[in-house]
Amino acid sequence: MKQYAMNLQSDSMIQSLLIVPMLFIMSVTAQARLHVGTKYLKLDQKPIGFIELWNSSDKMMYIQVDAYKYTVDDNGKIVEYRNRNPKKLGLLYTPSKIVIKPGKKKRLRVTAFNKNLGNKHEYYKLTYNILNKPHEAVAREDGAMAASVRIGILYETLIDVGRAPLQYNTKAQVLEQGKQVKITNQGNAIMSLGPFYQCKHQGQCKPTHLFTSLVPGQSFNYSINPSMPTQRLVFDIGNYFGHKQRQASINVK
Repeated sequence: MKQYAMNLQSDSMIQSLLIVPMLFIMSVTAQARLHVGTKYLKLDQKPIGFIELWNSSDKMMYIQVDAYKYTVDDNGKIVEYRNRNPKKLGLLYTPSKIVIKPGKKKRLRVTAFNKNLGNKHEYYKLTYNILNKPHEAVAREDGAMAASVRIGILYETLIDVGRAPLQYNTKAQVLEQGKQVKITNQGNAIMSLGPFYQCKHQGQCKPTHLFTSLVPGQSFNYSINPSMPTQRLVFDIGNYFGHKQRQASINVK
């Protein structure tokens, strides 16, 4: 009982400490109205593309642009690779520090270095951090303060580099004596998975309404719900936007 009371008191203290910064973030977010013209940019035949950013607020907007390349480790887990050297990253985006006047627009230029990828595609994520003060002021502050002036990554653009047709291939593997199914993206496209259906062999299925997404090479472990049919697992495979491309299945037991 004492430990329970202490936990309640601790939780109350933590919540009170979080209220002020959360209110600050919410207030700044409400004022910072950034519209990103492109959420999915495909660089195939032309290695250069443009993204339009529009400040619809009545305040000056300071934006820090960062890029991350999606990679996958040996365990099938996604890793966001970052490098300030555009050639090592494989992507150049300019400018990285943007100032937009109220009601005005700016264009971001994006260039891919890796043009000959064969059947592969490379995927990047551009993030737009809105700052609550000019870039120069942020640069003068130490790491802790510099991080605190960012109101969070609110906007992103996915960059798809590659010319080959998109393939939605998967490999499914039963693990732990039928308690889990490991699904790996063996294609070259970012794919959505779901909904999932647990079925009997005769085809009587129950949906789980679970959805996820995988980059090429990434894996996902689906845990079988023992209170539902457990003989067979069926799942829909879609593109980045969730549009169904095909359906896959595997016998669990």
